[in-house]
Amino acid sequence: MGHVMRCAALAAEARRRGWQVRAFIEAPSSVRALWSEITSCEPPAPWRDWRPRPNPSIVALDFPRDKGTWLDRLAGQGQTSLVIDDPTARERADWTLLPALH
Repeated sequence: MGHVMRCAALAAEARRRGWQVRAFIEAPSSVRALWSEITSCEPPAPWRDWRPRPNPSIVALDFPRDKGTWLDRLAGQGQTSLVIDDPTARERADWTLLPALH
């Protein structure tokens, strides 16, 4: 739940600043509904439904599993990666946000 709440706060601020936000979350429907309530964004889809946008975008990855496959995929698609709370991805991600910084 902490990961979802952190990302929801980032998404809400990005939306307030005029960015388009899409979310992909593997979570129960109650968590997805909470996300939509906090962010005023469309309900999140499962990660398997992610497809790159034609224009460059920032994709935030904040889940407890290895992110290597996703980082490779994003790099190959010309997308910018933001990894939250995972110092092991520091060398591979375009941007990182580590626990001590948020």
